[in-house]
Amino acid sequence: MINRILLITFILVLVAMLGWCSRQQRIDDASSAAASAANAAGETLAGATEKAAATTAAVAGQAAAAAGAAMNMAAQTAGAAADALSGTGEKAAAMVGSTTDSSDNEVVEPAPKPEDFAAAATEAEATSTAGATEEAGDKAEPSPPALTQQLEATLTAATEGTDASAIVLEGVNFLSNSDELTPEAAAVLDVVIADLASHSAVKVEIAGYTDNTGDPAYNVTLSQRRARAVVDYLVKGGIDTSRLTARGYGAASPIADNATAEGRQRNRRVELHVLR
Repeated sequence: MINRILLITFILVLVAMLGWCSRQQRIDDASSAAASAANAAGETLAGATEKAAATTAAVAGQAAAAAGAAMNMAAQTAGAAADALSGTGEKAAAMVGSTTDSSDNEVVEPAPKPEDFAAAATEAEATSTAGATEEAGDKAEPSPPALTQQLEATLTAATEGTDASAIVLEGVNFLSNSDELTPEAAAVLDVVIADLASHSAVKVEIAGYTDNTGDPAYNVTLSQRRARAVVDYLVKGGIDTSRLTARGYGAASPIADNATAEGRQRNRRVELHVLR
């Protein structure tokens, strides 16, 4: 009986020990699996961290390159704007300097008498003058007798109260891009002075025109300066300033095709308009 009890006890102890060993093995296996999982997770996290770092560096590099390109573009734009501003400033300075009334800087000379210009015009009727150079080419100016006839007819019509046509003062030319009269223009303007002196009741507008080349605003300014230069010459010749008006029209009212050199040459002109 005792032996049977001891045998049963031994079996129970053996079963218990086997169960404990099996449980310990499972624990060891679970620990190993957990360690492996932790290692795998660590490796995965490290790989993800490296990849994220590489991606971040690539994005940062692209952003830096884009910023550099933007800065270069901004620098180029700023440089172009500075060049444009400099050119505009120089052009504006030239325009402002050239639009100063010539009467502010010139030495006042005694005004010749109208009779002197009338004598000069009479003398000029015996000759035919050569054309004067105007910017891109030569203009043939009318002979003084023909101009005298035109002026006489126009000023007489104005005196009688009838319509008077505008007269293109052929031969009244200027140096290129300037309001300085050419020497040949004096012969034409002397004829104008003589005829205006003999029709003292008539008031006229001296109208300046350009072709359509260049900046429209500058063309208006240039034509105004040229009209003023003609008026100044007439005043020096003895014509009362109250009878004269200067106005620049720029490229307005062309009388020829601006698409050709000849047409542009004709459009660069000075006209005499009788005022009511």
